[in-house]
Amino acid sequence: MSIGERLERFVADGDMPGCALAVAKGGVPVGEWYCGEMAAGKPAGETTIWPLACISAVYTAATVMALVERGELTLSMAGRSLLPSFVEGGRDAIRLRHLLTHTSGLARTTRAACATC
Repeated sequence: MSIGERLERFVADGDMPGCALAVAKGGVPVGEWYCGEMAAGKPAGETTIWPLACISAVYTAATVMALVERGELTLSMAGRSLLPSFVEGGRDAIRLRHLLTHTSGLARTTRAACATC
């Protein structure tokens, strides 16, 4: 069973309303696939804007840790070293490890799209 067929089955079985898959090799897009709806009346497609919610944190953390392994970042690096304007309200003391572990003390300002955030 191809990945597209498997995703179509998830949608057909009601496990998710819709999904999108984009594949790149060496930074070059090699395929796209869409199925179902992002929300009622909003079909999945190449212009669909998906609410990433919690899953974006997983990708961000994996990317940060890959850069740590390469020696390009450190977990003790100040957030302001990457975002120079990230200094008000004590933010200058926040390190990448605080952001990754949700221990920065920053208030949550957006409503999460999933219950586990």
